[in-house]
Amino acid sequence: MAGGASSVEWEPAREEHLRVSLPVSRPVGEIDRILHVEPAELIRLAYGGESLAMPRIVRLRLSRRLSRLEVPVEVDCVTPVTGGAEAGITIRWRAAALEGFFPEMSADLHVQPHSSGGASLVLDARYRPPGGLLGLLVDQLLGRFVAATTAQQFLERLAASIDEPVA
Repeated sequence: MAGGASSVEWEPAREEHLRVSLPVSRPVGEIDRILHVEPAELIRLAYGGESLAMPRIVRLRLSRRLSRLEVPVEVDCVTPVTGGAEAGITIRWRAAALEGFFPEMSADLHVQPHSSGGASLVLDARYRPPGGLLGLLVDQLLGRFVAATTAQQFLERLAASIDEPVA
C-alpha cells in the first residue's frame, strides 16, 4: 500500500472564445484613427450618452427578443495598442449586480482590412463561465447567447456611430 493521502484538484472551467465581425463603410485608415481616440470616447460612441467616466455602467439587454431583460454592466477599456492592421483596444464587461451569475468578458477590438479596400470591425472575446460545472451547463443553454448578444450589440452600435456621415 502506498504511503500518503490522495489529493483532488479541480481545474477552472474552460475559457470560451467568441469572434464577431461586422463590415463598415469607412476606409481602414479612418477606422484605425477612430479606434485610437480616448478609450472612454469609444464606449460613449457605442453606448451613447455624455459620460466619459471609466469604468462606465451601461444597461445591456440580455436578449433581443426579451427587451425588458437588462443587467447593469460595468464597461472599461485599456489604452489602444498601436500597429496598423494589428492595432486594437481591449474592452471588458463585468456585471455591476449579481456578479457571481455572469462571467467577466474581455475582448480585443481591431480593424480587419479587406482586399477590396473595405474593412470590418472585429471583436475577439473570451470569458470563463462562472459556477464550475453547473456554470458550464448554464453557459451551453444561455450564457453563450448572452455573451454573443453583448458583443454583437457593442459592434453594431459602434459601427453605426462610425458609419454616420461627418457633419
